Amino acid sequence: MDYYIIGEGQTTTAGVFMETIKQSISKGYLHGGDVLILDNASVHRYREASDLRNLLWSYGITLVTLPTRCPELNPIELLWNTLVKRLKTAEIAHTNQLNGSTTTNSRNQVVEWTSAILSSVQHDEIARYYAHCGYMNK
Repeated sequence: MDYYIIGEGQTTTAGVFMETIKQSISKGYLHGGDVLILDNASVHRYREASDLRNLLWSYGITLVTLPTRCPELNPIELLWNTLVKRLKTAEIAHTNQLNGSTTTNSRNQVVEWTSAILSSVQHDEIARYYAHCGYMNK
């Protein structure tokens, strides 16, 4: 599996995304008969989207774009929902309300809480998200 990780100070663009797809094809991670499913992230919806579709089609790869905010089809939406629910119960939400403003410390605390919450998500929970969306047997 090929993936692109955004590090601190980095951003990703439609061009970077397209290059990642091209590299995935050249390395054989994506090949004829595959189906590439994308959400509606802005890098997936750039004006050259038809170029991506045409590139994939020329290799026999089908592109499917999921509807916006569609947890019934997109497991990552279920993970984001879980993250938001758990963040709302965290003390940091109350701290920010009391301070009335966002400080560097509270931003760092949000990052720490987010990291801890995502690290606590178990594999079976992720498997349930995929099963809920119909990508694997329940």
